[in-house]
Amino acid sequence: MTGTIQHLNDNTTAYVGTNGTVIKSKDGKKLFIDTSSMTYDMIMNMFRNLPQSGNYFDSSYWQKNIRKAMFSVEQ
Repeated sequence: MTGTIQHLNDNTTAYVGTNGTVIKSKDGKKLFIDTSSMTYDMIMNMFRNLPQSGNYFDSSYWQKNIRKAMFSVEQ
């Protein structure tokens, strides 16, 4: 899965690797998210179901969406 790229909007991109995910904006903001314990399906489910708006640089935003993705794949 190393190197998967998800465009979140025109200014923000998520780079998904085996050690985690980095959210990066064109203006230089970065946020690391530990997604190393998630499976490929969980991560892709999370990105498919992200809300249309949100603060991509708020770790609580990602915690909430990670919980949703993990729960929905386990069902």
